[in-house]
Amino acid sequence: MKKLGPATQSPAVESDDTVPPTSPEALVTAPAGMAASPSSSPATAFPSDLVQPPQAGTSPFTTGSPWSFPPTGRFDPPTVAHGSLGVGITAELPSAAPQPAADAIVDFGAKLDKLVETMMVCFAQQNAAAAAATASATASAAAASTAIRSVPVPTLRTEEYLRTFGGEPEEEPEDFIAEVEAYFTEVGALNHRHQVLVAHRQLRGVAARQNKYYTASDARVADLWRRLRASFGTEAKFAELLAKFTASSYNRRDPLEVYIDKQQRLYRRLFPNSSDERVVYELIKQMPASIRATLAVGKYGSLDEFGRTAQRVLSLSADGERKKSTENWRRAVETSPPQPDASA
Repeated sequence: MKKLGPATQSPAVESDDTVPPTSPEALVTAPAGMAASPSSSPATAFPSDLVQPPQAGTSPFTTGSPWSFPPTGRFDPPTVAHGSLGVGITAELPSAAPQPAADAIVDFGAKLDKLVETMMVCFAQQNAAAAAATASATASAAAASTAIRSVPVPTLRTEEYLRTFGGEPEEEPEDFIAEVEAYFTEVGALNHRHQVLVAHRQLRGVAARQNKYYTASDARVADLWRRLRASFGTEAKFAELLAKFTASSYNRRDPLEVYIDKQQRLYRRLFPNSSDERVVYELIKQMPASIRATLAVGKYGSLDEFGRTAQRVLSLSADGERKKSTENWRRAVETSPPQPDASA
């Protein structure tokens, strides 16, 4: 055997066998996880991280070294048992390392679930509060609407709702004034000027023409009432109204129902406590002379009954008069002398 050089150099082993020299460095620098051996000897695999290379300044042939090279020149790797590195050297295998990242992910997922659950509870509470507020607002609106409908709304009652006054003999101005004043009291929100305009709006016929000039000058509605009483009041015009009633007579071309209604209103305006019998007696005087005697012998329980009877009597009288007129014409034709021939 030749003399070895420095420890840092690869030792060369001479042997009678033709085996290429092998150094521990070559075995250590073999591919990761595997230890190499010469081609002439079978390869033995062992973990590379368990193999410790010889320290600097020592020789693999030092007594007690885990590396042994027999005279044959072959390298027998140290026997590696579980948890040991050769003779007299022991090492514990690394245990399973903790995984802080996985624990953090699990913890984060748990916190996220809790946050989502809390948000869902908050959203449910908000939705419940919003629904309660909406229901309360709806109930309040319904109650307000009901209250509004229950309160009468002030509206201007024009000629469709409020009576008019035209100054006719059968019209009593006091009735018109009382109804308009009741309307003003019911509304209660009209000023004096508005009252004047409403009252003038309800005038018709002669009354409207006489008071048209005062529409813009009346300060209060009382000014209009004073003029209506003076021009159309019963006390101021009693004699004139009575003369109109007595001078009136029924014309066959007029509707009988309308005539009876106007005349009975005028008579009761002049004599408010008159009975139906007294009114009928006065109306018979105003019927045509041809039917007065027939109507006078009848008994009438009301003005309506008198009106129906007078209508039938008038119809029969009209038929009799037509027949009589036809008969008179025929008699006149038969009794008249022949007329001379003009051509002769």
